[in-house]
Amino acid sequence: MYYEDVWSSGKVLKLNTIMAEDHQQHDVVWQPARVGAGRAAMLRGVLAYRAAYPDLVFSVRDVAYSAEGHAVFVAWSAKGTNLGPIRDQPPTHKVTEFQGVSRLLFNEQNQIAASFVFR
Repeated sequence: MYYEDVWSSGKVLKLNTIMAEDHQQHDVVWQPARVGAGRAAMLRGVLAYRAAYPDLVFSVRDVAYSAEGHAVFVAWSAKGTNLGPIRDQPPTHKVTEFQGVSRLLFNEQNQIAASFVFR
């Protein structure tokens, strides 16, 4: 639901249901010293990526659950054409592919409380 609906289809309002309002985003590679605070920050991030890559599609490659810490590990890949600026970089007009692993921690309401992204 998170990758298919929110990231690939742009149904960003689903974040209101599946993500905690005080969600913390940890981008371990690109922004290791910064923590994205709140669902609103994630919403802005998804919208920025969808604007830069309007045909963005995420594919889930593997999923593993850990009862310890109520965590899900997701191996994913993504592909899209860079038609808009992103992270102060101009559009390349080229197809970009990237992949990574995310560790999603869930709260007692089964909402995503924190994300740790490795790509």
